[in-house]
Amino acid sequence: MTTNNMTKDYEFVIKAIRNKDNSRYHFPALKNLISFFALKWNSDKSKRYEVYLQSLNNNLNTIYQVNKY
Repeated sequence: MTTNNMTKDYEFVIKAIRNKDNSRYHFPALKNLISFFALKWNSDKSKRYEVYLQSLNNNLNTIYQVNKY
């Protein structure tokens, strides 16, 4: 698989995370989506993989903190 496909997968997951209609009930599913991304691209172990994975987790945590209350 190419990094172009990884970028498309990243863009899909980040779009799902940043969806304005998400509620606190969506976060377990979003965490699973990040896990699926990690499982799919785990064999790559490139710097891009590490940056994308960190970005996804940071976005999820930031949005969760904003919507926590």
